Amino acid sequence: MQINPTQFKFNGQYRQNQIFTFFKTYPINTRLILMATFFAGLGAGINEVNFNYYLLSLGYNEIFIATLTSLGTLTAAIASIPMSFLVNKVGRRNAIVINQLISWPLFLLQVLLPISPIILGASVVSSLVSTMQGLSERPLLIESTEEGKRVNVFSLVTMTSLVAVISGNFFGGKLTYLATQMFSLPAESPWAYRAALFCTSLLSGIAMNCYLRLKHVPISADHLDTRTNSHFFKRLFGNLESFGFIWKLLLGQMLIGFGAGFTVPLFSLFFKKVYHATADQWGTISSIAKLPMFFGVMISPKIARKFGSLKTVVFCQYLSIPFLLLTLYSPNIAVAGFGFAIRHALMNMTEPIWASFYMGMLKPKELSTVSSFITVGWNTLNATGTRIGGSFLESGKHQWSFYITGLAYIIASSFYSIVWRKHMRKT
Repeated sequence: MQINPTQFKFNGQYRQNQIFTFFKTYPINTRLILMATFFAGLGAGINEVNFNYYLLSLGYNEIFIATLTSLGTLTAAIASIPMSFLVNKVGRRNAIVINQLISWPLFLLQVLLPISPIILGASVVSSLVSTMQGLSERPLLIESTEEGKRVNVFSLVTMTSLVAVISGNFFGGKLTYLATQMFSLPAESPWAYRAALFCTSLLSGIAMNCYLRLKHVPISADHLDTRTNSHFFKRLFGNLESFGFIWKLLLGQMLIGFGAGFTVPLFSLFFKKVYHATADQWGTISSIAKLPMFFGVMISPKIARKFGSLKTVVFCQYLSIPFLLLTLYSPNIAVAGFGFAIRHALMNMTEPIWASFYMGMLKPKELSTVSSFITVGWNTLNATGTRIGGSFLESGKHQWSFYITGLAYIIASSFYSIVWRKHMRKT
């Protein structure tokens, strides 16, 4: 059979035009956030594999790393409410830009001058300004996207981030190994980790360039709180109307945040201490572990349309618990990695559905404030759990962390099932 080169070229151009047309259907902000998400995800994946091991190579222990992690999340919790006022004042696009311009140089400072005051101080400031982006990016996507496309947009952003983080995880450990070979460095040398973290900085710089190009989206006058009363609590709660929904949402999220804090931020240290994982092994485990989540994110919208959004989220949270325990009680690192992968997929694959569900139940003027409340509750309890979990890990009592995580998941999922029965019945 003879191939017509002209036809092949035409078909290739046609497919490229289809892809270009597909992206053109989304607003410029959505496309910029997608690109920024990809490069930031690559950098985050490399950082996820190497940063904690970098600190261990410098002589810091598990409790210091757990304290550093909990300090960052606690700072975000304290800053969330005042930052929500600042976001509403400066605008969501400007809040994202401010975060990028401050966080990027602070990360470089941590890598180049890794003494404890600088590491801790940079973490606090970065967490402070990162809260602004956390309160801004999703609402900006909501405001930039037609209602009918929001689930697809959230799923697309999540999948883009996931692909990037998986790639970053996989190559992150390889970068460390490559640095040891190229520069004749000792295994697990601090400079080998620095080489990988410099790559994180470069990729984060590309992402920052995309974020700087975001367009401001004015909020409709119908969605603004026009009251001028300056009393703090009236300013804080004055734009809220869905109190019955909000307190239930917050309570469940706080329970999950508390339980997750005991294990999720410390998995890299757990695999290092219990299964003696290297950065290369942990990078491979982390990347492979996210593959089930990638496929889960692709199919979860279809499952949610058939069975209902809330029912899908709750079922996946219940199902994750046996795999959490499998990670703890595995005979070897391979089986532990399998349990880690499935638990990770089940707890994260429904995230776009969950975000679309609860944000869709809120009024646009409530989004930033409620997001700040969720961040306060989640981060405060998550930080508490992480600090306690770090102590358990240091003393060899890490099994208690897994028990507490599983119990918190059960209580939160059961609570949502009971208080939102009408949403559980929706299909």
